[in-house]
Order: sequence, then C-alpha cells, then structure tokens
Amino acid sequence: AAALRQPEQPRGGTGGAGQEAPRRHVVEIRGFEFHPAALSVAAGDTIVWVNQDAVPHTATSGEGKWDSGSIATQESWSLVAGPGDGGEYICDFHPTMTGQLTVR
Repeated sequence: AAALRQPEQPRGGTGGAGQEAPRRHVVEIRGFEFHPAALSVAAGDTIVWVNQDAVPHTATSGEGKWDSGSIATQESWSLVAGPGDGGEYICDFHPTMTGQLTVR
C-alpha cells in the first residue's frame, strides 16, 4: 500500500492570479458505491474517502498510482492529489465499485 502523501508546504508569497488554496473533498463509501462517483479536483487538493459501509473497502487507482489499503468501517483515508493521480479507481475487494478522479 502506498504511504499517505503529506501536503506540500507553501512556497511563500501571496499567490498569483487564478491560484486557489487547496481544498478538501470527501467521498463517502456507502451502499457499495463511491459518492460522488466522479470527482474533479485541483492538484494539491486533499480527497478523503470515508467508509460508511459495514464491511472494509479500498480506494485503489486503476493504474496502480495509489492505494488506500483496507479502510475499515467508519474509518477514512486521504490522498493529496498530484498531477498524474487522475483516472478510474476501484475497490480491490469489490471490483464492481468504481469511481473517477480528475485532477486539473
């Protein structure tokens, strides 16, 4: 399983035009589905997967870029999105569960 990525430290300055502060996005895992099933984030944003189901799940990049490992009931896992982290993802335990992450 990939290690949790730590947020990058600010690089000073007040930021340029069009730059937004990193945001936090929550994906709920419930009813054997990812909610929302499709998410668009900016590079540097944090995505948190929260397992609301009674069984463990994973959030695993379809291209092997990242993997939450097992997320127990009422537990969560987060990823700071990098430029190459987008694409389809699945639950390794339940491959019919799919989601789509777009990193812009």
